[in-house]
Parts: sequence; C-alpha cells; structure tokens
Amino acid sequence: GGTVGVTNSGSIDMKGAQSYGVFAQSIGGGGGAGGASVTGILSANGDIAENLGASGGTGGNGAAVSVNNSGAITVEAAGSVGVLAQSIGGGGGTGGFAGSLDAGSVSLDAALGGNGGAGGSGGAVTLTNTGSITTLTDDSVAVLAQSIGGGGGQSAYAISAQSGLLDAVLLALGNQGAGAAGAEGLVTLNLTGGTLATGGAQSFGVLAQSIGGGGGNFALSVPDPLTVGAGGVTLQLGATGGTTSDGAAVAVTNADAVTTTGAGAAGLLAQSIGGGGGTEGVTGDIDFGSDVGTWTASI
Repeated sequence: GGTVGVTNSGSIDMKGAQSYGVFAQSIGGGGGAGGASVTGILSANGDIAENLGASGGTGGNGAAVSVNNSGAITVEAAGSVGVLAQSIGGGGGTGGFAGSLDAGSVSLDAALGGNGGAGGSGGAVTLTNTGSITTLTDDSVAVLAQSIGGGGGQSAYAISAQSGLLDAVLLALGNQGAGAAGAEGLVTLNLTGGTLATGGAQSFGVLAQSIGGGGGNFALSVPDPLTVGAGGVTLQLGATGGTTSDGAAVAVTNADAVTTTGAGAAGLLAQSIGGGGGTEGVTGDIDFGSDVGTWTASI
C-alpha cells in the first residue's frame, strides 16, 4: 500500500450505518472497504460470504498513514467510525453489514485478511485531533487507529431484525495463510484541545491498536434475539497458521474530554498485541433454539 495523508478542518455529518467521517487506509495484500448496508430486508437462500484480502502468495506491506482533524465530525448510525487511520499488511480493511436479514437456513461467513502465504507488515500510523468527534449509536468508535501485520482491520455487523434461521456464524479478522504473520508499525495519537463522545453500547472513544499476528476490532449488534442453529457462533481474532509477530509501541497523548454513555463502552483503549488478537463485542442476545449450538471466541 502507498503512503496516505488526510487533513480535515470542515464539518462532517454521516447519517447511515457503517459510515466513516474520515477514512484513511493503506493496505498491502489486497482488501479495502467492503460490506453492505440495506434500507429494506436482505433475503438470502444461499450462504452469505464476505472476504477482503488476496489469496495466494505473500501479503504486501501497509505504508505510513497520517490524519490531522480540526473539524467537527458526527456519525449517527450503528457500526460507524468518526476517524479511521489504518495501515494493514497481509490483506483486510473494513467490512460488515447493516440492515434486516431474512435467512432461510444459511450461514454467515465473513473474513478480513488474506488467505495464502505469509502476511505482510503494517506501517506507522499517526493521528492528531483538535476537533470534536461524536458517535451516537451502538458499536461505534470516535477515533480508531490501527497498524496490523498479518491481516485484519475493522468489521461491524448491525443486524436490526431477523426472520428465518442462520445455520452458523463465522467471523474472522486475520490472515488465514500458513506462513509467518507480519510485523506492525508505531501508532501515535496526539489528542489535544478537542472533544470525543460516544452514545451507544460497546463503543470506544479512542481505540489505538498495534497488532502483530493479525486481528483488529470486531462488533456485532443483533436484534433480541439473533437466532442461530447448531453451527453456533465463532469469532476469531488473529492470524492462523505459522509464526506470529510482536506488537509495536503505541503512544497516546490525550488532553481531550472523552465521554461514553452506553453499556460496555470504553473511553480510551491502547493495545500492543503480539500473536494476534484485538477487541470484540456483542450487543443483544443470541438464541440457539432447540439446537445445541456453541459460542466460541478465539482472541
């Protein structure tokens, strides 16, 4: 991926689910921005699959990403991010789904990260904020900065209503190859003189991640309940296969006022992770019905 630099001093107001106020991304190994947002009902008779990342060979490297925001940013719907700064080696990016689902015994299978050889390395990520950033709904992040080696990124599923049955749900962030997962870059945040606020459950005011071995941030917001069959629910954060790498330094300087009001929300979280992983959260209930389904989380 190439070097990315973004500066914003204006006002941004995003209305739809899975929206981004500022989106800065450098990816080696395939990927980018995926996902789907529907205003009606998505009817599926076959399996639902989403894959971001190249297959075969060695994943490329992410380059340096820098963002400077002094503007006012508001993202209003579920699974959204105020400012995203992301450098990923090994494939991945952003993905997810927002809307209602009519599923006739199908599986939901989503993966961010390449599938093949060794995962590439993430580059340095630098983010400066002196403006105001506000999220209003569940599973959202005001400021998200990620440098990930081994594939992965940010994925949010906001299922507002469901009819029918999902046989199984498999959601994975990280390279699925057999080679070594790549290294990651320095993550630096300078938050001075601005304000950050989140209004929904399982949200973050600030999330800064340097991850070697694949992973990122995953959020699942479901109706009460989401009905899943015997295949159960599996969440996997981190690359699979070969050896993994260490996390790099994460430096956060914060003088911003950070406010969170939803259940399970965090004001500021900084992570340096070796061996793959990250953060995941679920808002709502899962019903396995009469089947003996299982809930599995690998982080």
